[in-house]
Amino acid sequence: MMLFHHCFREVSLYEGYSMSFYPFSETFAVNVAYASKICVSIFAFISGYGLFQSCLKKKGTFDKWIIERYIKSFSGYWFIWILSAVVTQLIDGRFIKTFFNNNNYYVQGFTEAFVDLLGLATLFKSHTLNGTWWYMSAAFAYIIIMAFLFDKINKSPWLVLLSSIVFIRMIFAGHADYAWTG
Repeated sequence: MMLFHHCFREVSLYEGYSMSFYPFSETFAVNVAYASKICVSIFAFISGYGLFQSCLKKKGTFDKWIIERYIKSFSGYWFIWILSAVVTQLIDGRFIKTFFNNNNYYVQGFTEAFVDLLGLATLFKSHTLNGTWWYMSAAFAYIIIMAFLFDKINKSPWLVLLSSIVFIRMIFAGHADYAWTG
């Protein structure tokens, strides 16, 4: 669903390529691809539910859980981010263009690159190597909010799950053009 959505939700994404949607019409395929954006919400719910289950099994303090969960959730992303920074710089100079254009000072450029590496670019509204990595900021917010809510509302764990979904939606409401509508 995600691949279909990102490749075919608008004619401009595949314009100039020979495409056949047989036995369906192009309009039908584009509409289905656009509707496939629901996969973002499904993925967000599954992520929240996984964090919820992890909180139920937590041992130790929430501070320790947050750090462990962040490292576990983001370690794969860090590898991909570094690999992407190197490869895109070699291909089209994207790393320099992204973080050091627009008269950015070196300190600002490296700070923005580091914020993006941490997965927090969307949260801090800074530049990112890849716009589809907005979800990393959402994942970070999920971790923090889930721990906070679980710590405060531990008498009703299902209320924690529902509240975290509502709070995450509110946090990223300003990024709704893409983040929540795909």
